[in-house]
Amino acid sequence: MSNRTNRLDDVRGQSLVEVIVSIGITTLVLVGLVSAVTHALNNAQYSRNKSAATKYSQEAVEWLRKERNGGWSEFSGHASADPGFVYCLNTLDWTLGTCTGAKIDNQFDRTATLILLQPSSDRVDITLDVTWKQGSRDSKVTVNTYLSNY
Repeated sequence: MSNRTNRLDDVRGQSLVEVIVSIGITTLVLVGLVSAVTHALNNAQYSRNKSAATKYSQEAVEWLRKERNGGWSEFSGHASADPGFVYCLNTLDWTLGTCTGAKIDNQFDRTATLILLQPSSDRVDITLDVTWKQGSRDSKVTVNTYLSNY
């Protein structure tokens, strides 16, 4: 009988504390992995949106260059010495004011400020902003350039 009792004492299972510690460690590892994947996906989406916003700003610069090539006096007539004079270029036409209508790809707004420092100046300074909502924050790409009467 004593031989059988010794064999039962040698066979021991895991204690409740060991089980709880192992579950806790597993939970921490899983939470860390989920957090890392979520962060990576958010960064990938932000990079994709920033790339698209940069493309839309370059598209607007090309459109403005085409407008300038169509006639300097008409083009410079859209410029003002007032930096609050903003055009919404979502549809690439001269829409005065902030963007309230349809967005580009249902996400982006594209605005431009054209500044003519002097009425007889041959240079228009342009600030293009492409904005979008990224989660709970507003994101923006800004391009500053100028076009001149060549």
